[in-house]
Amino acid sequence: GATPDGLPLVGPSVVPKVWLAMGARRNGWLLAPLVAMMMRAYLAGEDTGPWTAMLDARRFTKREESED
Repeated sequence: GATPDGLPLVGPSVVPKVWLAMGARRNGWLLAPLVAMMMRAYLAGEDTGPWTAMLDARRFTKREESED
């Protein structure tokens, strides 16, 4: 599947204990190192880097909640 903005979903989902690293589509090969680094950092409790907000797995849910 694809996301509306074409970027992958990386990190914790809205469902507790469910983590996502998906949606890169044809850019999967290019984004795999970044997604892997971010997931490792998430699971180790470390800084996930400057792309965190842009690839946040909950970014569409957050947008919908903030519009209410």
